[in-house]
Amino acid sequence: RMLGTPDFMAPEQARDATRADIRADIYGLGCTLYYLLTGRPPFAAASLYELLEQHQHADAERLDRVRPDVPAELAAVVARMMAKDPARRYQTPA
Repeated sequence: RMLGTPDFMAPEQARDATRADIRADIYGLGCTLYYLLTGRPPFAAASLYELLEQHQHADAERLDRVRPDVPAELAAVVARMMAKDPARRYQTPA
């Protein structure tokens, strides 16, 4: 089963929600921050399948390219939060 809001869903959460952990929430928070800073979700798609594929395989356009006034350091934090591999994300919210 898939559990979550597709625009903010971690790749592993879409594959198997029962195996997702706190790092899926960190991914979702990264997507939320992206949305708050750009006014749009990190990915746009014509179908749910295409959207989930983008979460699995595509990198969102860097925040500091979409919004040049966003500091590069903040863009790097959000990019790390949205890493496809949970091991490459922050491991805890702390």
